Amino acid sequence: KERLSYEEFREWLQVHPDATSLSRWLLSEPCTVTLSNELETPTFYQTLAGVTHCKYVEEMDIIELEKRYWQLKGQSRTGKLDLDTLVPLISPPVPLSICAGVFAAFDENRDSHIDFKEMACGISAACRGPLTERQKCTGKTAEDREIEEIEVRLSVG
Repeated sequence: KERLSYEEFREWLQVHPDATSLSRWLLSEPCTVTLSNELETPTFYQTLAGVTHCKYVEEMDIIELEKRYWQLKGQSRTGKLDLDTLVPLISPPVPLSICAGVFAAFDENRDSHIDFKEMACGISAACRGPLTERQKCTGKTAEDREIEEIEVRLSVG
């Protein structure tokens, strides 16, 4: 028989734990490394809430944001939270002229879509952060818009 099923291989390996150095290391030698207690390991949401830019939202807020994020992605033609998906959600009240800047402020890695971390951290800074954080976000949006206007003028002129 040339091939073994997973179960057959597992049974054979348990009978022959010294077959390879890797199996010996994993199955035979005393393990000095211990995993942390699961109770001490933070959840994904707790970890994200602890990220510098997301520190103004709580774990439960992030759970609710994730639900909304997947809904928004599902409504997108591209399956991503891109500018075309975001504009109808924020304008009005956000003027159309600065929607691209708002999008750019959230899209930190400039890959033309907002991933979940970018959304959570952007909302945290823009809506829940102290005044200085919110002003930074507003300034970043205005700065991006001004840069885009200069780029357009240079490409046209």
